[in-house]
Amino acid sequence: MIFLPTQNNTKRIFAIAMGVYTFIALIAFGSLSQHQFELDDLAYLKDLDQISQGPSAIFSSDRHLPGRPVTDLSLLLIQTISPNNPAVFHIAVVLCHLIATILLTFTFYKTGLSQELSLIGGLFFLINLSHFRAIQWISCLAYPLALSLGCLGLLFYIAYQKRTQKTYYIISLCGFVLALLSHPAAITFACFAFYITWQNKQPLRPAFGISVLSFIFLIGLLKLFPHVPQAEHVTAAFQWSIIGFLQHGLWYLGRLWTTTLILFPGLNGIQTVDLIFGTLALLGVGLLWHQKKCPIAHWGIWMLMGLAAFITNPNQTHFE
Repeated sequence: MIFLPTQNNTKRIFAIAMGVYTFIALIAFGSLSQHQFELDDLAYLKDLDQISQGPSAIFSSDRHLPGRPVTDLSLLLIQTISPNNPAVFHIAVVLCHLIATILLTFTFYKTGLSQELSLIGGLFFLINLSHFRAIQWISCLAYPLALSLGCLGLLFYIAYQKRTQKTYYIISLCGFVLALLSHPAAITFACFAFYITWQNKQPLRPAFGISVLSFIFLIGLLKLFPHVPQAEHVTAAFQWSIIGFLQHGLWYLGRLWTTTLILFPGLNGIQTVDLIFGTLALLGVGLLWHQKKCPIAHWGIWMLMGLAAFITNPNQTHFE
């Protein structure tokens, strides 16, 4: 496979690590097979009932979470295999999270992180509390699914940069588009592809093409699904002040760390401690980038890009 390490010893280490990841996922998330449907899960089941009546329902705005056709079809497949069985749904979400973790680990490695940092980063992502909803809620399948497809797109794009085979470029673009069709926030991947191309001083034309096509596709997606939450959030955010944007961004960035480190459990809304941690994290990324601590700095920029995709979300009670 084009995204696997080339040296035999490194391949063995990665193979062992993937086995360890699988074992940890089984221990950490195996009990989710006993969980039931809850909250948004039930609304998504109603959406699936609509879609099962005819594919045109995918494009209906009269749904709980429109604008994610790849996610809809994936959940519909699970529903077809085992109707209304929460255990199968939860197992599928955990499996998708595990696949996303493995692909993200390979992406770390292929963008220049050392073998040790790549594997440790993948392990932390696998068990990181800051994205627990994406594992425990069936309706959050969109997140690990978009991450898996986006990482696949990045891996093939990196392979294209090294071998300039058009097939890799086309597969890469398909990965980015399918990620967007899983969740609109996946536009982050096209932006990151452009960023790493610029930072590595490689020709920008291929990355520019992917970015432009991805943004055109995103705009078309939001126009086709005007009631998708991201479209409504962006429209509402035009009324925000610059201070509001900055505060919201620092809150999201800070909450990422306070939740991950389990320092202040139970916080709701924008808290001063979140803003402090967010400011420190932003300064840390800026320092790494200024001192050219690549590729660690690249993944700091990736973190900021990922959060920027959600900055217009007005809900201040989330624990993501």
